[in-house]
Amino acid sequence: MKNTVNATKISTLKRQLEGEKQRRHLLFCIEDHPGLSEYELAKHLKWSRGKVHYHLKILYNEGEIERKMEIYNSPKAKMKKIYFIRNWQDMVNVD
Repeated sequence: MKNTVNATKISTLKRQLEGEKQRRHLLFCIEDHPGLSEYELAKHLKWSRGKVHYHLKILYNEGEIERKMEIYNSPKAKMKKIYFIRNWQDMVNVD
């Protein structure tokens, strides 16, 4: 029973570390290519849109990235979300 509990903990930690590694990779991609949409990021990283969406949501909720709306395809005026790395100075409260 004890080995099963330890194996479960190790497996959980391994998944968490892999998720953090993927988010770092996504952050570097956004830093190198600011202003890409979720679809464009997925295409660039060769990831599924679901995987990109999942990690973008976490990064946005943690305050690591900014999301802005951009109008494209002017005759139809469609909107898309584009992503940027949050300015590190905004993340540090200097009084």
